[in-house]
Amino acid sequence: MKLEEFVKVIVKNVSEALGEEYSVTSRKALKNNSVELDCLVVSRDKCNIAPNIYLNGFYMDYQNGKSIEDLTDSIIAVFRNCEEHLKDKECSFLDRQNAAERVVLRLINYAKNRRILEKCPHERIKDLAVVYHYIVSNDAKEGIATVRIEYENMGFFNLDMDTIRQNALKNTERLFPPTFEKLEHILRGFLERRFGMKEFYEPNVLDAIPMFVLTSSVGVNGASCILYKGILERIRKSLNSDFYIIPSSINEVLIVPDSQNMDREQLNEMLRSVNREEVPEMEILSDNVYHYPDDQFVSEDEASSS
Repeated sequence: MKLEEFVKVIVKNVSEALGEEYSVTSRKALKNNSVELDCLVVSRDKCNIAPNIYLNGFYMDYQNGKSIEDLTDSIIAVFRNCEEHLKDKECSFLDRQNAAERVVLRLINYAKNRRILEKCPHERIKDLAVVYHYIVSNDAKEGIATVRIEYENMGFFNLDMDTIRQNALKNTERLFPPTFEKLEHILRGFLERRFGMKEFYEPNVLDAIPMFVLTSSVGVNGASCILYKGILERIRKSLNSDFYIIPSSINEVLIVPDSQNMDREQLNEMLRSVNREEVPEMEILSDNVYHYPDDQFVSEDEASSS
């Protein structure tokens, strides 16, 4: 069964299981880097939020032998969990009057997201673009839920571009403060937590890795931290060195002091190879390595006015 037919069958089965009280449809969701995902949309009267349940993972389970009946039950269980969460929020947790306090920014690739950028307010910075999201929830247990701000919903949120620009950066810094840590410490911590391996690497091997990781406190969309006011200069002073910025994904960047005599073109080639072979398409940020302070992360409008 092809994906298109699978989606139709799931829509039919879930609709029949939930009954006439619910509307069950499917749609294509345009995600980062123009990746399209199929999702199930289940809505009910008097609720202004309809959960989107992505079906591509369930389709992979189907291809691996799981039955349609079991998958239908699993999808309904996911929906019931979402429904319970919405019930707790009384289906009215879009705080439109205070939307300016819930606007945050994200960094994405400009060329890979032209279709998205046609629909939303954004600012271009080098080969990247800043886009804006409304934070629906930021919960340690439930995770982060957002709505992308597009031209068609700016009025709903009572937002204009001046308000977005004035608030997005400071909100992002406040809600998702930066972390800056040596890569060796992160590797050691991961190995200890995952495998209980405290001595997996010889210390002199890890100590030789001249890389640091800059990300957000939650480790999601942490590449945006390079836009935080003054952070790159603070890193420069801390390292006592200019440095390269390797955009390893939308979730973090790697910092490499250029005192290590690393070649920029070699770093570029390494980044492109990793992006092609290792990084999921939706998480790729850029194929280009940056250098600070030569590269300043200001929008094209700011650059032209300075």
